[in-house]
Amino acid sequence: MNPRADTVTLASYMEHRGFDISSAGSILRRLFVESWFEPGLHRFWRAWNPIYGYALWRLYVALGGRRRPVLATLVAFAACGFFAHDLVTLAITGKPTLAITNSFLFLGALTLASRVFEAKLRQDRLPHLLNFAINLLLIGSGLVAGPVVWAFLHR
Repeated sequence: MNPRADTVTLASYMEHRGFDISSAGSILRRLFVESWFEPGLHRFWRAWNPIYGYALWRLYVALGGRRRPVLATLVAFAACGFFAHDLVTLAITGKPTLAITNSFLFLGALTLASRVFEAKLRQDRLPHLLNFAINLLLIGSGLVAGPVVWAFLHR
């Protein structure tokens, strides 16, 4: 995709990510079903939540994108964890936490590893159900790791 975020519309971003934007049903199917079967965690995130993904992609590009992929990826994931999850938790509970931010940093690292090892892992040749299981396991691991690290740091 063109790295100039200011020239990419939400519609073109979604089409590039495999969405058929002419049908709400196909958008929902891509979001809630097809994303889970993507070969690689990095591909899962490209299909998951395209509207928020578009905003995070713009942040990724602004942070250097392909020139600084590690920094840009980790900051975008941390921003997602903090703004979309931990701030909401603070607003609801009144208790500050960075548990989900920690989770998303871990997920960002797993996503970077997924992209780096894509050719060696050859997940595109695996059965769809195995890709589903791998993505579910990695996301579950990230979501567990964040609160565990937060609790460990605050005992």
